[in-house]
This record gives sequence, structure tokens and C-alpha cells, in this order.
Amino acid sequence: MAELEATPMELYQLLTEVFVLLDDADRRVLRQHKLSITQFNALYHLDAEQGMSINDLTTRLICDKSNTTRIVERLKKEDLVIRQRDQTDRRYVSVRLTKAGEHLRQEAVTTHRASVNQRFNALSSDEQTTLNQLLARLRDGLRERLNSTT
Repeated sequence: MAELEATPMELYQLLTEVFVLLDDADRRVLRQHKLSITQFNALYHLDAEQGMSINDLTTRLICDKSNTTRIVERLKKEDLVIRQRDQTDRRYVSVRLTKAGEHLRQEAVTTHRASVNQRFNALSSDEQTTLNQLLARLRDGLRERLNSTT
């Protein structure tokens, strides 16, 4: 297969298109569980540490605190999470999964993982490794550039 040289703008457009396709597929898969992508990500991260502060969850979700609070409140209405204030420091609020939240998280993660695996079967294992390395390098360069301008 002939190698085609790509301009940065062509790469950007291709990455944007791939993101939109992946995002759309995620939305369709998670709709089965009545979850938005952000709600899924919140449930996913909460299980990792069995409880997390709103600030830590905000960092993991890469959004602002008010958005995280809104997401948590919606999950709370669905009885998927509980909020608890720390007994010694009342400013600290921890969010934990309920049993229903743990169950939904497990089901959604299983469905999502199968969908992701299926989508990435378009690439061989070696191609997936190469893509992972290139995207990690791009991400690290973007972070470094962003941090140097702030």
C-alpha cells in the first residue's frame, strides 16, 4: 500500500471524524443502559476507588465542578450513587456507587468494552499498538504545549 503524506490539517480532520464516529457509537451503546457518555464515565471512575470527592471526579471527567454536581445529582435521583459528607471535614463530599450503581456499571462496562473491541477490529494488533504509541505521543506533546502557555 502506497504511503500518502498527510498535512496537519488533514490529520486533524481525520481525527475529528474518527472521534465523532466513536462518540456516536458510544452514545448508541450506552443508550441501551439509559446512560449518557458522561454518566457512564462517572460510574466507571467511581468504581475504581469506591468513593471519590466531587473535586477528584471533576478532574477525571475533565469538566467543571457545576457540571459534575449536576451529573451526580442525576445519578443520585436514579439511586445509582450516594453523596456523603466527611464527619471530620464537612466541606469534603464523597460520592459512592450504590448496589444498583455497581450493577449498572458492570453491565454497561461489559457492553461498552465489547463494542470498543468490535470497532477496533478494523486494525490488526500491531496497528493498534502503533496507533496507541502515536496518539500517546501526540497527546503528550499537546499537554506539554498547553502547560507551557499557561
